[in-house]
Amino acid sequence: MKKYKLRLNLFAQNDIETAREYYNSKKIGLGDEFWMETKAKLEQIEKNPTQFQFIQDQTRKLH
Repeated sequence: MKKYKLRLNLFAQNDIETAREYYNSKKIGLGDEFWMETKAKLEQIEKNPTQFQFIQDQTRKLH
């Protein structure tokens, strides 16, 4: 199986961090929970990106 390395651009990294801070401001620990779920999904994408269906050109949708 081909090994993939996921790379997030700076905009995506900033969006994730902004969302984490926002959720933590609404409820203590919620942003951390968001980050753990996001990290798990990113790892899932990295392990097997082809498992997700195409929705447009080279864009795939994660459920």
